[in-house]
Amino acid sequence: AATAAAAQSSSSSPSSKGPRPTPLSILEQSAPLCLSLAHHCKRHGWRCAWVSLTLRAASLDPSSNDAKLRCGEALLANGRASEAIEAFSAALDLDDELIEAIGGQAAALDALGRHDEAARLWARVRNAPLHSAPPQKGPRAQWYVVCARARVASGDLFGAEELLLSFLQSNDDADAQGEYASILELQYLSEVETEGPAASAVPQPPPRSEGRDKLSSAFDAWKAVLRLSPDDAKATARLALVEHELATLCADTREAKSLLNSALSRLETAI
Repeated sequence: AATAAAAQSSSSSPSSKGPRPTPLSILEQSAPLCLSLAHHCKRHGWRCAWVSLTLRAASLDPSSNDAKLRCGEALLANGRASEAIEAFSAALDLDDELIEAIGGQAAALDALGRHDEAARLWARVRNAPLHSAPPQKGPRAQWYVVCARARVASGDLFGAEELLLSFLQSNDDADAQGEYASILELQYLSEVETEGPAASAVPQPPPRSEGRDKLSSAFDAWKAVLRLSPDDAKATARLALVEHELATLCADTREAKSLLNSALSRLETAI
C-alpha cells in the first residue's frame, strides 16, 4: 500500500507533468482573468494594457458577449472606432437586441462622423422599454448608461439625468455614477458656454443658481465614484476640474484657494 501511495504521489507531482504554469501563462489562457485585469487597468488609466487584455479575452472566448462588449468599449475609448464597430457587431451576431452593443456602435459611428447612421441606432436605444433592462447589477448598470447616452445624443440632458438617477437611487455602480456626473457637467456647460470661435474670448455671465447647483451635484457625484472606486484616475481628474470651476465661482477667497489647492493635488494624483 505504501509503495502504491508513493507511486501515485510521484505520478501526480508537478515534475512529472512538465513545467509548472506561471501566473502569466495562466492569465494568457483565461478570458475572465484578462477581463478582470483589464477593468483594473481601465480604472488606473493604463490604456494600452486595457486594450490588449480585452482583445485577448475576446480571442480566448469567442462565445462571450461580455468580452466583445468590453473589447469594443476599450477600443472606442482609445480612438479605434472602426475596430470598435467590429467588436460590437460581433456581439450583435450573438444577440441582435443587445442594447449596450447597439449603443456602442452608435457612439463609434458618431466618432467616425457618420452621424445619420448613429442617429438611427440611438433612436433604437431610446425606444427600448425600461422593463427590458437585464436583472444582473453590472449589465443593468451598463444598460442604463447606454440609454442615458442615447438621450444625450438627442439633446435630452434632463431625461438622461432622470433616467440615471432612477437607477442610482437603489444601486451603487461606479460607471453609472460617473455617467451621471458627466451629464450634470454637460447641463452646467450648456448654460455657461456660447458657440463660435470667439466664445473663449468673450466674458460670460455668471451661471444661474440652477447651473451652479448642477456643478455642485457633479462634484458630489464624482466623489461618489471615488468612494466606489478609489483608484479611478478619470474620476480623480474630472473631480479636480469641477473643483477648479467651483473655485472660479466662489465669492470667498479662502474657500476658493482651498478648492484650487485640492484640485491641484487631485490632478497630481491622477497623473
